[in-house]
Formats: sequence, C-alpha cells, structure tokens
Amino acid sequence: MTLLELKEKLSRCGTLESVLALAEEILEISFLHTRRRAFLLLGSPELPYNPVIEAFRELQTPLHEAMVINETTWRAYCPRADHGHVLVGPLVRGVELIGVLAVTRHTDQGVFTQDELTRMSQLSLFFSTHLSAWKETFEDKLSPRETDVARLVRSGMTNAEISQSLFISIHTVKHHLKSIFSKLEIRSRAELAGL
Repeated sequence: MTLLELKEKLSRCGTLESVLALAEEILEISFLHTRRRAFLLLGSPELPYNPVIEAFRELQTPLHEAMVINETTWRAYCPRADHGHVLVGPLVRGVELIGVLAVTRHTDQGVFTQDELTRMSQLSLFFSTHLSAWKETFEDKLSPRETDVARLVRSGMTNAEISQSLFISIHTVKHHLKSIFSKLEIRSRAELAGL
C-alpha cells in the first residue's frame, strides 16, 4: 500500500479505534511477523521492564532488540518463542509518547532489517502525524454510557434527572461520574461542563 492510499484510508477513519485497526492492518501486510499490535498507552497495561522498552521510552524512535542488547540477554528478558525478535515504533502527539506500533517474530524468521526499520519509521511518523492532528473529544475517552451521562451533566441536569432520563439508579450515575472525572482528569461538574 502506498502512502497516498494509506492517507485515503486514514481520512475515512472516524474513531481512534479505527485508526489503530488500520495501523494493525498495515503492520500485517508490511512485515513478516508472528504477532502485530497497535495500541495507545493510556488505559493499556503497564509495559514490562526490559532494556528494549527502556530504550524505546527514552529515545522514542523505532528500534528492534538487536539495536539495544545481545540475543542472550534478550532471551533472558523475553523467553517467549513468538518474541524472538521485536520491532517497535512510537506513536507520539507533540512530544508525548502516546502509543506503540509493534511486530514480533520467531527467532528463526530472522532479525529485523534496516529496510524494515525504515518502514516502521515511516509508519510511526505517518500515524503520529495523523494522531497529532486528531481533535480528540471527551467522548473518545469514555464508554458509551459515560458519554450519555457526561452530555446530560453538560446540559445542566442533576443526578436525579439523569437517573430518570437514563433509567439507572442515582448510585450508578455517581459511579459513572467518578469514572468520567478520573478518565478526563477533572474534579468537578463545572470542569466537565467546560469541555
């Protein structure tokens, strides 16, 4: 797929999930691999400690394990057969590392080449540029029900009115609000209304 074709496909992505799904589709066709994944760091499990991940976080540049440590040390950190070799690329917004493009392969499938590293650099840059231009709304971080609650709060409804409108208990409304405040890193209904 050419970058022009990729740009066309990206223009049709309406959600962050669809952007990540497209990234995984591109990883699928771009690399010989056993596993591939595109994900955002927010809300994902903590990445395990190893020298490759540490170098990746520090440098925020595409790299593979052979650039950081020798094979024996890598195998000590990651004994999984399907992670014989790993290639990662950053997804950044501004100066913040927000996600990862990753492909892994069995040891017998060979070390990632300079051409593959260059391809990962292109994809990281392309998807990062797209994500940086993305106008994220509060709905992108919330579940559908949390989005309903947030919209009703923003319209000025009380918890009791939201409860009646959505046919849920006041306790459930409060639970959703606590989750919304946490996800959006806010502390009050007034802050939510200002988003």
